Amino acid sequence: MTLKVPVGLQYLPYQEDGIKFASERDDSLIADEMGLGKTVQSIGVINQSPDARSILIVCPKSLKANWRNEFLKWDVKGLTVDYNRNTKALPDTDVVILNYDVVNKLRKQIDSRHWDVLIADECHYIKNQKSTRTKTLLGHGNKPGVEADRRIFMTGTPIMNRPSELWTLVRALDPTGLGNGWMRFHQRYCNAYKGRWGWDTTGASNLDELNQKLNSSFMIRRLKSEVLTQLPSKTRQVIALPPNGSSSLIDAEWQAFRDHEEIKAELKEAVQLAGTDESVQERVEQLKTHYKVAFSEMAQARKTVAIAKVPHVVEHTRNALEQGSIVLFAHHLEVIRRIVDELKDVPTGLIIGDTPVSRRQEIVQEFQSGKLKLIIAGLRAAAEGITLTASSHVIFAELDWTPARMSQAEDRVHRIGQEKPVLIQHLVMDASLDANIADKLIEKQIIADRALNVAQAA
Repeated sequence: MTLKVPVGLQYLPYQEDGIKFASERDDSLIADEMGLGKTVQSIGVINQSPDARSILIVCPKSLKANWRNEFLKWDVKGLTVDYNRNTKALPDTDVVILNYDVVNKLRKQIDSRHWDVLIADECHYIKNQKSTRTKTLLGHGNKPGVEADRRIFMTGTPIMNRPSELWTLVRALDPTGLGNGWMRFHQRYCNAYKGRWGWDTTGASNLDELNQKLNSSFMIRRLKSEVLTQLPSKTRQVIALPPNGSSSLIDAEWQAFRDHEEIKAELKEAVQLAGTDESVQERVEQLKTHYKVAFSEMAQARKTVAIAKVPHVVEHTRNALEQGSIVLFAHHLEVIRRIVDELKDVPTGLIIGDTPVSRRQEIVQEFQSGKLKLIIAGLRAAAEGITLTASSHVIFAELDWTPARMSQAEDRVHRIGQEKPVLIQHLVMDASLDANIADKLIEKQIIADRALNVAQAA
């Protein structure tokens, strides 16, 4: 079976297996570890299905813009795609992307359409049977959930804490409950017993059998360690975050950038014409002053957008931490401190310019030993001289103009001692200046890497 894929792109072998697995089922769960391309696989399933043209994708708010961009990149049918920007109406497109929080508000409009495919990304968001989002999407009592000919659920963490959290997905994707009702499932796999206050289902039992039943029915799960030979040593991703009310800030950022570029072009021309003409030299000095002001205004605009992006960065980081430790880089101290404050419940090491050298080494040792789950660092303060190979996941909350500085930061994780493929994610606000330069930065990094014979993948 030759799989349909956009010209110039290709699926990795294990991704082809995932596409074939889900294509053979009405309902499936793609539970690969983060960084293995679950999004690509789900779009691949749609590519192989000629009749699949009406698609509903439900995901966390911070992933909506990224889903749109990935769909546009990997789709072979030319489907129209967009995400909701309010809670009043669905986008008038073939592919509709919604965040979990608005599904209940838009339920009547959702039910008015026939859906060929429903995709639920980060489906651990619907693990709680009693939550409104779970009841709306999956149904409860006599009220059905969102209906579709095919359903693809996705999560890298199907079990967040205990096997009982699987029950909601099991019931949704296999009405027989893997051949068990609620009671039998929880007794068999959750070591359930009736205590003083009712049934205690917080335990775990017969996990090998549970895993075998999941994989033989609706779930496919691969770990990085299992597909190591198929992965590049370093994978860079640009994750587009939805503006969500920050459009005016992005517009101001672009205007500041255009003003900066215009003055830079004038200054360059004036310098070339200057020579010994005193009047032109005076103009050069004026333009130099204007250039400094324009650069300062552009820098401030970028900082404002970066601050607005913090809630999305925090949400993305929390989700990613479920699958392992992380090294997160940012540039502005205010951005760093806001992220630290929002993640104060996570064991975190902070490395910024005024962090003493002795304390930096202690933080590195604590991170390498597993005592800390997260390093939050300044792009320049931690770009060299330290080893953080306990993690294989780097997140950039902000970008630097210089590709080499970004590469130096990456190499705190991607260096001797690293035994896993490294995932590097650039979090940018959709349509922002950073979104525009991110791809260019990565392209320059890849060129530099290839020149140095470093194995890379975009």
